[in-house]
Amino acid sequence: MHNRERGGHVDMSLTYDTGHAAEARDLLCQQFKGNAAIEALLNSSCVHIQLAEDAIWELQTERLPATAAIGAQLDALGTIVGQIRGELDDTHYRYWLLAKLIANASGGEGETLLEIIVTVTNNANALHLMQQPPAGCLIWIDGGLDPTIDPSLLALILSEAVAGGVKLQFVYSMYDNANTFTFASADLPEVSTIDGFSSGNTGLDPETGGHWADIMEC
Repeated sequence: MHNRERGGHVDMSLTYDTGHAAEARDLLCQQFKGNAAIEALLNSSCVHIQLAEDAIWELQTERLPATAAIGAQLDALGTIVGQIRGELDDTHYRYWLLAKLIANASGGEGETLLEIIVTVTNNANALHLMQQPPAGCLIWIDGGLDPTIDPSLLALILSEAVAGGVKLQFVYSMYDNANTFTFASADLPEVSTIDGFSSGNTGLDPETGGHWADIMEC
């Protein structure tokens, strides 16, 4: 692997080098180029260099970043950071692994807590954070959570990331806003079959009322 230079500046992105033997031959002094014995020695030595390159590149691209790892590699990363897979597929498990990495390095900042939720939800929901002095905060998620997300597991990660002695209240709903309980926007009653209190009637009455949000304390 090596860095590239562009316009006098070093490009810090890594590139996969598959030609160590050819590069070694090109670096020979002119009087040694074409010497079969020297080139054979270089080729033999570069076999091991190329194997090392291949192994390091695989580690860099397939095992270290959770975004690139798959299958058993993700499971191994989960063991290292302390996040079990459960029934999650690779795509959703990556979100949880990345969130766990953030939690493990957390200093308890509110922005970090929001980043964890954004990572798990793949930025699908608007978030709100309210400080509650002297040592508390409230986070609520706007809109319904993806049904693949276990809110209790999300609350557990948040509890590991929040600062010691700080009480975190985590409010969420598994239903979208259109089907979640909502108070009237003003003092006057507003008729709704899905947003407010249910009448409790059955049969021909279609009124069901809005679903309640849930809250967890972390």
